[in-house]
Amino acid sequence: VVDVEARFMPKSGNLRRAGLVCAIDSALNRVDYYALGPWENTCDRRDGVLAGRYSTTVADMPERYIKPQSTGGREALRELVLSDGKGFGVKIETEGQVGFSALRYTDADLMNAQHAWELTERPYTVLHLDAWTRGIGNASCGQDVGTLPKYCVPERTLTYKLRISAVK
Repeated sequence: VVDVEARFMPKSGNLRRAGLVCAIDSALNRVDYYALGPWENTCDRRDGVLAGRYSTTVADMPERYIKPQSTGGREALRELVLSDGKGFGVKIETEGQVGFSALRYTDADLMNAQHAWELTERPYTVLHLDAWTRGIGNASCGQDVGTLPKYCVPERTLTYKLRISAVK
């Protein structure tokens, strides 16, 4: 068991996100979570989603937007289990405001592609654990896209706690 207390101090409100990112073995492609869902949601788009336990796969996490951009986020995360077909994997329990996404693309991959067919899946899963993610569109389509200030990354200290443990 590993306990993590993460602290972020954003120096700009123009960031897309504030949080941790890591690469996870692509064999851990089953995603079971307790958070807002079952669909993608953001700090400014929570209508039609409910807190609950949901299951999906890494392949089914992203939304297929015409212009690739940050996608697949789930807010209000309390527990996440990434596992393989045999049930082995990693469990992450959270305390504080945490959103997550698990994709086969980096933010740079999504930002630099003009079309979905230009994307090449990474040989690993990109796991984001964010204290804050900018509101809808995440400025992926360009700067100054009109995100309301209250949905931008705040220029104040953001913290959360994680407990990471093995599954099976």
